[in-house]
Amino acid sequence: ENPLPVEEKDMSLVRRCYQTALRLQADQMDALANMAGLSAMDRDWERTAVLAERSLAIGPSEEAFCALMKALDNTCAWYHPRRDLATLFRLLEAKAREAVARPSIGLISRMCYNA
Repeated sequence: ENPLPVEEKDMSLVRRCYQTALRLQADQMDALANMAGLSAMDRDWERTAVLAERSLAIGPSEEAFCALMKALDNTCAWYHPRRDLATLFRLLEAKAREAVARPSIGLISRMCYNA
């Protein structure tokens, strides 16, 4: 289950698609979570946190949670109320076990908190 490689030029198309989805439905949880992930890739921590918080306010999402944890770490927000190391460690452990049990580039590249 390896994802197709995405070239940098394709990322602008991905970003535009999520932006269009959010213009059509501003509270679309998955689009918000994935935009948070894209913002984390850009190291735009403030935008990452805002998008992740909006997504998490709608419902739980591993993508939004991990993006928020990255943003909080990179902005040194150690005492933020959403900072949940127990959940983060459970996710990391589960993903690490999965990656060891079934090694593939797809699993390794999708590990939560890979920044």
